[in-house]
Amino acid sequence: METWSPISPARLATEFAAIARAYRRNHPNVALLLVDRYGNPVGNAEQFPCAPCGVGVARWRQLVEESLRWGEPYLDTCPEGHYLWAVPLTNNSELCGGVVAAFRRGGSQGTAQDSVRAVRAAAHELLEVVTSGNLANAALLRQNRQTAAFEASKAVAIHGLKERMYTSVREMYLREEAPLLAAIRARDRRAAREVLNRILVGVYAVGTQDLELLKAVVLEFIVVIYRAAVEAGGDPVEMLGLNYQSYLSLFRTEDEEHLAHWLVEHLERLMDCLELEPKRPPEARLQEAVRYMREHFDEDLGRDQVAALVGLSPSHFSRLLREHLDTTFRDLLNDMRLSRACELLTRSEMGLAQIAQEVGFADQSYFTKVFHKRLGATPKEYRISHGRRSL
Repeated sequence: METWSPISPARLATEFAAIARAYRRNHPNVALLLVDRYGNPVGNAEQFPCAPCGVGVARWRQLVEESLRWGEPYLDTCPEGHYLWAVPLTNNSELCGGVVAAFRRGGSQGTAQDSVRAVRAAAHELLEVVTSGNLANAALLRQNRQTAAFEASKAVAIHGLKERMYTSVREMYLREEAPLLAAIRARDRRAAREVLNRILVGVYAVGTQDLELLKAVVLEFIVVIYRAAVEAGGDPVEMLGLNYQSYLSLFRTEDEEHLAHWLVEHLERLMDCLELEPKRPPEARLQEAVRYMREHFDEDLGRDQVAALVGLSPSHFSRLLREHLDTTFRDLLNDMRLSRACELLTRSEMGLAQIAQEVGFADQSYFTKVFHKRLGATPKEYRISHGRRSL
């Protein structure tokens, strides 16, 4: 079995020299310090701006370790107000050292550099120099970033749950299914992650301790999201392969924590596959939107909601409606509702208020107004002229 062995100080110094040369082309007034995995300087630290401030080994070690933990540069300030940031150096997955940077306040880079935004940009550029030189494990850092983002978004979801409490797993499923599908169809990874975290928190919040029940709910979500991925342009054969592997690994999951990580991992893999596939043409999304409207016109639908469900921006959706159907969202929705209303007026004994509610109008007066404007007669007049007496 291969074991980890530390990188020698001489090798660290050689690699640091290459990093410093590359980085200082764009940031000549940023001081760099090489430290080992314990925060000890490798070389002379006397010229480092923060050395006289009392910042030393313990702080440098903390900066580097936190950078590895979060998967991105870790920013701080010294007692004199200098900006500090650090990035890790790794040997495979093991920390072997780090590069600490400091910006001398009042240097020639001026006020633009002396700002949080500029410092963040400089810090991320240092990380890019390190990873592009294969001096840090980019995959490990990316995984750590994803883990940190997951934990942060889970905390947000827990906080939001105070205003969004679920009374059952079924309620949670019904409430979150539509936004999750919309995020996948739009290939919006960030939105999908947010919904997924609400789902996980919601499942645990309802108080069930039955792991098999949780697996059943997760399995239902998996079926739905893979179907949405295919509708979003994913390769059905590839999606089916992922789906089959998902089932096998799901059944081997033994506790809630692994179940959560399993679901996050498979969502990420699915989004990776979608990013490699060409997007569906806008016309196909328009057809899907119209089909959805026909199936749900009796609900409280909005243009933005339907556009999100098929992965279109609201303005693009409106433009497609004008170009291909010569209509607006509101007119199309009202036409669908009125078409059904006409059927009910001539084929049923339902009252006008009941019909208005049945087809999706908030009240009878607005229903009558729209009906008269589009058809040139009131619902009562239409019913009489088509052979039904008003009730």
